[in-house]
Amino acid sequence: MELLVLGPLEVQAGGVGVVIRRGRPRRLLLGLVLRRGVAVSTDVLIEELWGDDPPLNAPNALQILVSYLRKTLAPVPSIVLETVPGGYRLAIDDDRLAGRRGPAGC
Repeated sequence: MELLVLGPLEVQAGGVGVVIRRGRPRRLLLGLVLRRGVAVSTDVLIEELWGDDPPLNAPNALQILVSYLRKTLAPVPSIVLETVPGGYRLAIDDDRLAGRRGPAGC
């Protein structure tokens, strides 16, 4: 049995796929997409990415992931990863998000 909610996470710029590394970079992007437009604290993001075993320099490790995402998403000007007091916010227009639909009737 499979439960497919929206399909795989994909980013496109001009119809060309932008590759987001697996693991924490994708989890970070997905967490921010799900809360798009809302500031998410660094503490919440660290908890989501590392759980009960964060690295000693977790805020720095998070900043490195954010930097990676910013560079990777640079070709997509409609997606902006903003730094806000105490955290980050993903700015993206809802019309730029596409959900995948399953078979008819789903």
